[in-house]
Amino acid sequence: MKKALKRIATAALITVVALSAVFGAGAAGSYFYEDGFTYGVEDGEAYVHSYESDDWDVVIRELFLNKYRITAIEHHAFFEYDAMETLSFYDATYLSSIGSYAFSRCPKLSYTSITPSIQTIGNNAFDSCTSMSYVRFMKGSAADIPEQCFYGCAELSTVIFNNELRSIGKLAFANCASLEKITIPDSVTEIGENAFMGCCDLVIYCTKNSYALKWAKENGVHYYVTDADPEPDHGTESFIRGDADGDSEVTILDATHIQRFLAGIIEDPDGMIALRGDSDGDDELTIIDATMIQRYLVGFETDYVGETVEI
Repeated sequence: MKKALKRIATAALITVVALSAVFGAGAAGSYFYEDGFTYGVEDGEAYVHSYESDDWDVVIRELFLNKYRITAIEHHAFFEYDAMETLSFYDATYLSSIGSYAFSRCPKLSYTSITPSIQTIGNNAFDSCTSMSYVRFMKGSAADIPEQCFYGCAELSTVIFNNELRSIGKLAFANCASLEKITIPDSVTEIGENAFMGCCDLVIYCTKNSYALKWAKENGVHYYVTDADPEPDHGTESFIRGDADGDSEVTILDATHIQRFLAGIIEDPDGMIALRGDSDGDDELTIIDATMIQRYLVGFETDYVGETVEI
């Protein structure tokens, strides 16, 4: 019965698209279907209302019907969409807002980058995306991270903020248990209550005069002062050579971490990947350092990998 109703609804939407070619799309509140997307058109602009497909790679477009700018993703548009693994906004140059719960509970979504056109994000936009491991806020993108935006993203281990970030909302990264390190820029002037609750191993990297440092001290969160004097207020004073991801042990994940950095997938704003990952001790991070780690792990003798270095 549900499948039959779905076929009827899809047929109806396709009919609307066909009619739009004759009568023109653009009446306020109208909905149109194209390649899995249901769009709303209002005041000459389009927004993503919902999506239904088996595609694992979802790309948000620039235009609908080659003439309507796609400027928003409506709340709950992709809610509990369980096929999506990757999500790209790079083609969506007019997209300015993502609604509340828009990508909430998408269990296979693994990473995304928030592009410069996106200026506002709704509460819980990506909450409970349990496979998400990487998020990047590109330069010029949203300056405010709302409440519970990434709540319960248990695999989230890498978050890169832009230097225009102003605020991190209440419970924004709560229960992101894999988040062990995050660099908060000086531009941040507000961090909400329990923003990092449940991130038990988290260390906040910040500067000595920043709001982030003050917040970390007041809330009992570990921190590392990146511009501290030789005796830092808190943080590590040594590292294990080859431990590129900073988890205090050398594993195959460290080689992968170096490869991801060299490929441009992750960034190294404070230089710690380059410092720890320099496995051959030549003060330069290259693919050879990843190879050294692999050789070390299978038992080949190396001169530097695994040694403790004082800083």
